[in-house]
Amino acid sequence: MHPDLLRLASLTDLDTALDKALAERTAARGAVDLATVALREAELARDRVDADMKAAKERERAAHREISEYQTRLQRAEQVLATGAGDPDAAERQRLQCIDIIDRLETEELLAMDAVEGVRPRLDKAVATVSAAAAELADVAAKSPARLASADAEVTRLTAERDAEAAPLPRELAVRYADLRAKKRPPVVRVSGDTCPKCQYVVPAQARADAARGQFPACRGCGRWILFV
Repeated sequence: MHPDLLRLASLTDLDTALDKALAERTAARGAVDLATVALREAELARDRVDADMKAAKERERAAHREISEYQTRLQRAEQVLATGAGDPDAAERQRLQCIDIIDRLETEELLAMDAVEGVRPRLDKAVATVSAAAAELADVAAKSPARLASADAEVTRLTAERDAEAAPLPRELAVRYADLRAKKRPPVVRVSGDTCPKCQYVVPAQARADAARGQFPACRGCGRWILFV
Protein backbone atom coordinates (compact mmCIF):
# COMPACT_ATOMS: atom_id res chain seq x y z
CA MET A 1 0.00 0.00 0.00
CA HIS A 2 1.37 3.39 -0.96
CA PRO A 3 2.56 5.41 2.05
CA ASP A 4 1.00 8.57 0.63
CA LEU A 5 -2.39 6.87 0.67
CA LEU A 6 -1.90 6.17 4.39
CA ARG A 7 -0.92 9.81 4.82
CA LEU A 8 -4.04 10.91 2.95
CA ALA A 9 -6.15 8.72 5.25
CA SER A 10 -4.46 10.23 8.31
CA LEU A 11 -4.99 13.71 6.85
CA THR A 12 -8.66 12.88 6.35
CA ASP A 13 -8.98 11.88 10.00
CA LEU A 14 -7.30 15.10 11.10
CA ASP A 15 -9.50 17.22 8.86
CA THR A 16 -12.61 15.49 10.18
CA ALA A 17 -11.50 16.18 13.74
CA LEU A 18 -10.62 19.77 12.79
CA ASP A 19 -14.08 20.30 11.30
CA LYS A 20 -15.60 19.22 14.59
CA ALA A 21 -13.25 21.46 16.58
CA LEU A 22 -14.07 24.44 14.37
CA ALA A 23 -17.79 23.76 14.79
CA GLU A 24 -17.30 23.57 18.57
CA ARG A 25 -15.41 26.88 18.54
CA THR A 26 -18.20 28.51 16.54
CA ALA A 27 -20.77 27.11 18.97
CA ALA A 28 -18.71 28.32 21.94
CA ARG A 29 -18.50 31.81 20.46
CA GLY A 30 -22.24 31.95 19.85
CA ALA A 31 -23.43 30.24 23.04
CA VAL A 32 -23.81 33.45 25.03
CA ASP A 33 -25.66 35.14 22.17
CA LEU A 34 -28.04 32.19 21.84
CA ALA A 35 -28.69 32.13 25.58
CA THR A 36 -29.26 35.90 25.53
CA VAL A 37 -31.78 35.58 22.71
CA ALA A 38 -33.54 32.78 24.59
CA LEU A 39 -33.80 35.01 27.67
CA ARG A 40 -35.17 37.91 25.64
CA GLU A 41 -37.78 35.69 24.02
CA ALA A 42 -38.79 34.33 27.43
CA GLU A 43 -39.09 37.87 28.80
CA LEU A 44 -41.22 38.97 25.85
CA ALA A 45 -43.50 35.95 26.31
CA ARG A 46 -43.78 36.73 30.02
CA ASP A 47 -44.58 40.37 29.29
CA ARG A 48 -47.37 39.33 26.91
CA VAL A 49 -48.93 37.08 29.54
CA ASP A 50 -48.43 39.77 32.18
CA ALA A 51 -50.31 42.21 29.93
CA ASP A 52 -53.17 39.70 29.69
CA MET A 53 -53.20 39.46 33.49
CA LYS A 54 -53.25 43.24 33.95
CA ALA A 55 -56.06 43.61 31.40
CA ALA A 56 -58.15 40.93 33.15
CA LYS A 57 -57.56 42.53 36.56
CA GLU A 58 -58.50 45.96 35.20
CA ARG A 59 -61.77 44.54 33.83
CA GLU A 60 -62.44 43.06 37.25
CA ARG A 61 -61.70 46.36 39.02
CA ALA A 62 -63.78 48.38 36.54
CA ALA A 63 -66.77 46.09 37.02
CA HIS A 64 -66.35 46.29 40.79
CA ARG A 65 -66.26 50.10 40.72
CA GLU A 66 -69.41 50.27 38.62
CA ILE A 67 -71.16 47.80 40.91
CA SER A 68 -70.34 50.04 43.88
CA GLU A 69 -71.70 53.09 42.04
CA TYR A 70 -74.97 51.40 41.11
CA GLN A 71 -75.34 49.93 44.60
CA THR A 72 -75.17 53.50 45.93
CA ARG A 73 -77.87 54.58 43.43
CA LEU A 74 -79.96 51.58 44.40
CA GLN A 75 -79.73 52.51 48.08
CA ARG A 76 -80.86 56.05 47.29
CA ALA A 77 -83.83 54.80 45.29
CA GLU A 78 -84.82 52.41 48.07
CA GLN A 79 -84.49 55.21 50.60
CA VAL A 80 -86.90 57.35 48.55
CA LEU A 81 -89.37 54.47 48.41
CA ALA A 82 -89.01 53.84 52.13
CA THR A 83 -89.43 57.46 53.24
CA GLY A 84 -91.69 58.78 50.47
CA ALA A 85 -89.41 61.83 50.24
CA GLY A 86 -89.38 62.12 46.44
CA ASP A 87 -90.96 60.72 43.30
CA PRO A 88 -91.80 57.07 44.04
CA ASP A 89 -92.36 56.19 40.38
CA ALA A 90 -88.99 57.53 39.35
CA ALA A 91 -87.39 55.87 42.35
CA GLU A 92 -88.92 52.51 41.41
CA ARG A 93 -87.72 52.83 37.83
CA GLN A 94 -84.23 53.64 39.11
CA ARG A 95 -84.34 50.73 41.54
CA LEU A 96 -85.23 48.24 38.80
CA GLN A 97 -82.67 49.69 36.44
CA CYS A 98 -79.94 49.48 39.09
CA ILE A 99 -80.81 45.88 39.91
CA ASP A 100 -80.60 44.95 36.22
CA ILE A 101 -77.28 46.74 35.70
CA ILE A 102 -75.78 45.35 38.93
CA ASP A 103 -76.73 41.84 37.83
CA ARG A 104 -75.00 42.35 34.49
CA LEU A 105 -71.91 43.90 36.09
CA GLU A 106 -71.61 41.08 38.61
CA THR A 107 -71.58 38.64 35.71
CA GLU A 108 -68.84 40.70 34.04
CA GLU A 109 -66.89 40.76 37.29
CA LEU A 110 -67.13 36.99 37.66
CA LEU A 111 -65.97 36.49 34.08
CA ALA A 112 -63.03 38.82 34.71
CA MET A 113 -62.15 36.93 37.89
CA ASP A 114 -62.24 33.66 35.94
CA ALA A 115 -59.98 35.22 33.32
CA VAL A 116 -57.50 36.23 36.02
CA GLU A 117 -57.42 32.70 37.40
CA GLY A 118 -57.03 31.33 33.87
CA VAL A 119 -54.05 33.56 33.15
CA ARG A 120 -52.32 32.93 36.50
CA PRO A 121 -50.89 29.46 35.63
CA ARG A 122 -49.62 30.82 32.31
CA LEU A 123 -47.95 33.72 34.07
CA ASP A 124 -46.39 31.45 36.68
CA LYS A 125 -45.01 29.26 33.91
CA ALA A 126 -43.72 32.26 31.95
CA VAL A 127 -41.99 33.64 35.05
CA ALA A 128 -40.40 30.26 35.70
CA THR A 129 -39.22 30.11 32.09
CA VAL A 130 -37.58 33.53 32.43
CA SER A 131 -35.90 32.42 35.64
CA ALA A 132 -34.58 29.26 33.97
CA ALA A 133 -33.38 31.21 30.92
CA ALA A 134 -31.59 33.72 33.14
CA ALA A 135 -29.90 30.90 35.06
CA GLU A 136 -28.90 29.25 31.78
CA LEU A 137 -27.41 32.50 30.49
CA ALA A 138 -25.43 32.96 33.70
CA ASP A 139 -24.16 29.38 33.48
CA VAL A 140 -23.20 29.68 29.81
CA ALA A 141 -21.49 33.03 30.40
CA ALA A 142 -19.49 31.55 33.29
CA LYS A 143 -18.39 28.51 31.27
CA SER A 144 -17.90 30.30 27.94
CA PRO A 145 -14.29 31.53 28.43
CA ALA A 146 -13.00 28.08 29.37
CA ARG A 147 -15.03 26.41 26.62
CA LEU A 148 -13.75 28.86 24.02
CA ALA A 149 -10.16 28.54 25.22
CA SER A 150 -10.41 24.76 25.01
CA ALA A 151 -11.86 24.93 21.50
CA ASP A 152 -9.18 27.39 20.37
CA ALA A 153 -6.45 25.14 21.75
CA GLU A 154 -7.92 22.12 19.97
CA VAL A 155 -8.17 23.98 16.67
CA THR A 156 -4.56 25.16 17.01
CA ARG A 157 -3.31 21.66 17.84
CA LEU A 158 -5.19 19.95 15.02
CA THR A 159 -4.24 22.61 12.49
CA ALA A 160 -0.56 22.13 13.30
CA GLU A 161 -0.88 18.35 13.07
CA ARG A 162 -2.77 18.38 9.76
CA ASP A 163 -0.34 20.90 8.24
CA ALA A 164 2.59 18.70 9.28
CA GLU A 165 0.84 15.66 7.83
CA ALA A 166 0.03 17.45 4.55
CA ALA A 167 3.48 18.99 4.03
CA PRO A 168 5.24 15.89 2.60
CA LEU A 169 2.48 15.16 0.07
CA PRO A 170 3.32 15.73 -3.59
CA ARG A 171 1.66 18.87 -4.90
CA GLU A 172 -0.60 17.02 -7.34
CA LEU A 173 -1.91 14.78 -4.57
CA ALA A 174 -2.45 17.76 -2.25
CA VAL A 175 -4.41 19.59 -4.96
CA ARG A 176 -6.45 16.52 -5.76
CA TYR A 177 -7.13 15.95 -2.06
CA ALA A 178 -8.29 19.55 -1.58
CA ASP A 179 -10.55 19.31 -4.62
CA LEU A 180 -12.04 16.02 -3.47
CA ARG A 181 -12.49 17.30 0.08
CA ALA A 182 -14.39 20.30 -1.26
CA LYS A 183 -16.86 17.90 -2.89
CA LYS A 184 -16.77 14.80 -0.70
CA ARG A 185 -16.13 14.54 2.99
CA PRO A 186 -14.23 12.48 3.93
CA PRO A 187 -11.96 12.23 0.85
CA VAL A 188 -10.59 8.84 1.95
CA VAL A 189 -12.91 6.05 3.01
CA ARG A 190 -11.87 2.90 4.85
CA VAL A 191 -13.24 -0.31 3.36
CA SER A 192 -13.14 -3.61 5.22
CA GLY A 193 -15.55 -5.59 3.05
CA ASP A 194 -16.61 -5.34 -0.55
CA THR A 195 -18.81 -2.22 -0.45
CA CYS A 196 -18.09 1.46 0.09
CA PRO A 197 -19.53 2.48 3.48
CA LYS A 198 -20.37 5.94 2.15
CA CYS A 199 -22.26 5.16 -1.06
CA GLN A 200 -22.76 1.36 -0.76
CA TYR A 201 -21.22 0.84 -4.19
CA VAL A 202 -19.63 -2.58 -4.68
CA VAL A 203 -15.83 -2.32 -4.69
CA PRO A 204 -14.34 -4.65 -7.31
CA ALA A 205 -11.56 -7.07 -6.39
CA GLN A 206 -9.30 -5.26 -8.85
CA ALA A 207 -9.32 -2.19 -6.61
CA ARG A 208 -7.83 -4.23 -3.75
CA ALA A 209 -5.18 -5.58 -6.09
CA ASP A 210 -4.38 -2.05 -7.29
CA ALA A 211 -3.96 -0.87 -3.71
CA ALA A 212 -1.59 -3.77 -3.01
CA ARG A 213 0.55 -2.62 -5.95
CA GLY A 214 0.83 0.87 -4.47
CA GLN A 215 -1.83 2.56 -6.57
CA PHE A 216 -4.60 4.89 -5.36
CA PRO A 217 -7.91 3.10 -6.04
CA ALA A 218 -11.04 5.22 -5.99
CA CYS A 219 -14.65 4.18 -5.42
CA ARG A 220 -16.54 4.08 -8.71
CA GLY A 221 -19.67 5.18 -6.92
CA CYS A 222 -18.63 8.30 -4.99
CA GLY A 223 -15.08 8.93 -6.18
CA ARG A 224 -13.46 8.77 -2.75
CA TRP A 225 -10.05 7.20 -2.37
CA ILE A 226 -10.24 3.72 -0.86
CA LEU A 227 -8.07 2.53 2.00
CA PHE A 228 -8.52 -1.19 2.57
CA VAL A 229 -8.35 -2.21 6.22
